[in-house]
Amino acid sequence: MGRAIVVGERTYGKGAALSLDLDPGTAEVRHRAAAEARLPSGAIVQGVGIQPDLEVPAECGAARTLAPAMDLALELAHQAAKTLQQQTQR
Repeated sequence: MGRAIVVGERTYGKGAALSLDLDPGTAEVRHRAAAEARLPSGAIVQGVGIQPDLEVPAECGAARTLAPAMDLALELAHQAAKTLQQQTQR
């Protein structure tokens, strides 16, 4: 198997998870980085985002939906499954 095909829009680059610590003595809340998202290559996602392999914009407007991206992703998954099935039957 190869790597996944990413379908959709470019992400905005939120790649850090924060932890909130409460100092019981002062009731002060402190933020600290608890985790960092990285790509398999080791590249950091924070502030950069992820560029999809196939860019499919979500519909705009009040009812924003990922239907076009999901339809394409499902179509690609079906094609990949069909190809895999044909290869295993040989």
